[in-house]
Amino acid sequence: MSNSTAIITDLTTVAAAAPSAASKASSIAAAGPIGDLVGNINVALLKAQELKTLLTAIKASADSGDTNYYTTVNNILGTLA
Repeated sequence: MSNSTAIITDLTTVAAAAPSAASKASSIAAAGPIGDLVGNINVALLKAQELKTLLTAIKASADSGDTNYYTTVNNILGTLA
């Protein structure tokens, strides 16, 4: 499995797909770590969208020559597409 290069797109795909019966069963099993599989995926998508909004504001405020803010934030924004 490769790393995501488009986090919001990938989370949207996951959120739109219904989890399998096995995944649903695992998420509600007594030993399972997650109770609301679909809800948590939707929360993750919303948080990624929120992160993109915040980082866009940071990038807009930073000087383009400041690699710690502008360049690095821009690189992170590239993965949130």
